[in-house]
Amino acid sequence: MGYSREDYWAFVDRHATALRVRFTRSNLLFVWGFHEPALGGDYVWADPSLPEEGAVMPDVVLPAVYAPAPGKEMDFLAVLEPARERGVPVERQDLYPRGREAEWERYVRAAVERYDGDGIDDGPGGVRVRHWQVMNEPFISFAMGYLTVEEYAELTRMTARAVRAADPGARVVLGDTGTSTLAVITALGGEGVFDAVDVHYYPRDLAPVPPMLALLREALDEQGYAAAEIWMTELGTWVNQPPPPPDVPLIPLQTEADQARFLVQAMLGNRALGVSRVLWAPGLVAWSGLGLFDYMGLVTTGADGGDDAADVGRERIAYQAYRRLIAETETDVADLVGLRAGSTPALAVVELRSRADGQAFFVAWTDGASSSLELPWSAPQARVTNLVPDASGRFTESTVTATGGLLSVALDQDPYLIQPQE
Repeated sequence: MGYSREDYWAFVDRHATALRVRFTRSNLLFVWGFHEPALGGDYVWADPSLPEEGAVMPDVVLPAVYAPAPGKEMDFLAVLEPARERGVPVERQDLYPRGREAEWERYVRAAVERYDGDGIDDGPGGVRVRHWQVMNEPFISFAMGYLTVEEYAELTRMTARAVRAADPGARVVLGDTGTSTLAVITALGGEGVFDAVDVHYYPRDLAPVPPMLALLREALDEQGYAAAEIWMTELGTWVNQPPPPPDVPLIPLQTEADQARFLVQAMLGNRALGVSRVLWAPGLVAWSGLGLFDYMGLVTTGADGGDDAADVGRERIAYQAYRRLIAETETDVADLVGLRAGSTPALAVVELRSRADGQAFFVAWTDGASSSLELPWSAPQARVTNLVPDASGRFTESTVTATGGLLSVALDQDPYLIQPQE
């Protein structure tokens, strides 16, 4: 978007504060081959031959992520990639460090020690990384034949051992292993290797929740990982109509309202089903030159994302929806009770409880059809807010009066915030 490095990070901090973003992630910050070009040689944490914005420069990026700013509070998930060939995508090279296992563990220990914030051999900027992920999307490498499930399980064991040797309090997160997730969990069953499992979700049909969540929770419990969390560090959908990749069916046109509706439903719906962390992807601003991901940002990049070139930097309505959702439902202002009994995909009702006064409130939507929701209601009225704002970012609110201790609210596909009103 044409920013200098300083202006870019000021832009990020401003929006992170406005959206109350407290957790972020990068999947290209710790690629082994960039940091240890010659096995057994010195580690390179800031390569002066690369632009300062280079994603593989943790000594530059992490201090900016953790730099203090008014209202800012940030934590970070670092992804460890065992790829060694520079100039080759990480998914398109052999990834298991066969014969170099000790070197891999040494690299992981060095990375964790440098950014663990314990005051010993630390990098610059007062960084404290507490979460480490074993690859971003190993399912791609499985499908392409560059890594097997068994190799990934062993890589996870090695990585977890090295992470905890350097920082016993750090947490280890599995990458997105796709349809092989249950096999990976079974291979690591009962070993206490990881603390969370990651799921990436980009549906083509705007269904807000992946159907495999219940099976995943069941498998974790059965394999001795009842305390392990489910994370969703990539969740997203597009605006406009991205060009399809080769041999892929036409990608349907979607509006900004479609994106905002999906964002609210998916972020809240997945939390209600037990997902502990949900991160919008690709993040605040769409990427450039990566097809579908160019169209997903909450802030427009102009023509790269199918918008007018003059729209660079405009906040899409999903930005405003996200901001309102977090303001009303974030964990420091409300406790998420869960899906209300009787909820179905056709009529989802998420119950929350205000931390300020203990009163219950709800967010509800249908799968598209108009419907009516009845709730027991002790307050005389309710304020009902459509969480999909209009094109100007304004939210439509109405007041509904309870009758005989019951509240009846008309619903449709948009998510509605239903709060007691005296």
